[in-house]
Amino acid sequence: MIRARLGGVEVGEGLPVRVMGAMNASPESFYGGSVVRSPEEALRVASSMVEEGADIIDVGGMSTAPYVDSRLVPPEVEASRVVPIIKVLARELDVPISVDTTRASVAEAALRAGAEIVNDVSGCKADPSMPRVVAEAGASVVVGEREDETPVAGSPISTLRRGLSESLRICNSSGVDLSRIAVDPGVGFFRRGVEWYKWDLEVLGGLRRLYPLMRPIAVGVSRKSFIGKVLGLPDPGERLIGTVAAEAVAAFAGAHLVRAHDVREAVQAVRVGEAMRPRLRSAGSAVDLTRFLEPEDGWSPGHISMAIALRPEEIPGAIEEVEGIGGSALEVAPGAILISVRADLCGRLRGSGNPALSGAAELCAQV
Repeated sequence: MIRARLGGVEVGEGLPVRVMGAMNASPESFYGGSVVRSPEEALRVASSMVEEGADIIDVGGMSTAPYVDSRLVPPEVEASRVVPIIKVLARELDVPISVDTTRASVAEAALRAGAEIVNDVSGCKADPSMPRVVAEAGASVVVGEREDETPVAGSPISTLRRGLSESLRICNSSGVDLSRIAVDPGVGFFRRGVEWYKWDLEVLGGLRRLYPLMRPIAVGVSRKSFIGKVLGLPDPGERLIGTVAAEAVAAFAGAHLVRAHDVREAVQAVRVGEAMRPRLRSAGSAVDLTRFLEPEDGWSPGHISMAIALRPEEIPGAIEEVEGIGGSALEVAPGAILISVRADLCGRLRGSGNPALSGAAELCAQV
């Protein structure tokens, strides 16, 4: 099953889409309506977000927008912006607090102040110390992707799946618990050498093609530039209606967590989107992705494609079993393989001696 625990909140398939309320202590933020200027104001805003249905509050102290030079904000300034706010929110609120940063020193200070989640748009790649900080704190992490760390090579989804897989390996090798990781495809963070708004639209519509990673998907679309491009609205302050539409689409397309500036509207949007999305067939540690994948993902007509979560030591044996019946298997991330088996051969998985394939065999029986 595709699930993770972010702080004290369980996120993933079969659960309501969660909403992360976004606030910024960074005057340079692209959307001025998200900026708070004191811990007292932050508490008022965050308390309102929780009343409106926010499951997590995310605090940023430096703009991560790709068109803003983050080097203009020294780490100590970023920390001085977020730490006082996080101390107050962690003390006064009953929801987990997340810190939006790519810097390990800022994350460490925020975690000491009471944050439970690190939201790193670089996928823990910008600062080599970040995975260690997260692991030592026993914290949760949302790993994002952006073109600074993940150069474009191929389609948007193939690029993102490669980059996110690398982030998962980096975190796993540093001791971060995989059950505390969600992935974020970085909507708005790929802009060079691509038609950026079409890239974002393709990513948003293809979120389920990231399911082979077997991690919950977090998405931030709130008031972003692709909405402005589609609607001809250069001012982020005018993009609320487009944002609500994009959040509903994100929930329908497979997002498990949506990061939003406007929580009340986001909660309503994701409830509508999740109510309409198709049910994901799963059994044990396997999920059937046949309906959601494309040929470049390894799917082909007449085949059943499944993602399977399993222990790393089980992977070689599972791959050998699948290939032994004429199927294909690929390790796509730590503890996750994607298999493709001809429908008429799928039943042979029942005879597998590998317990990790038992769920796949059960799904085959339902075809």
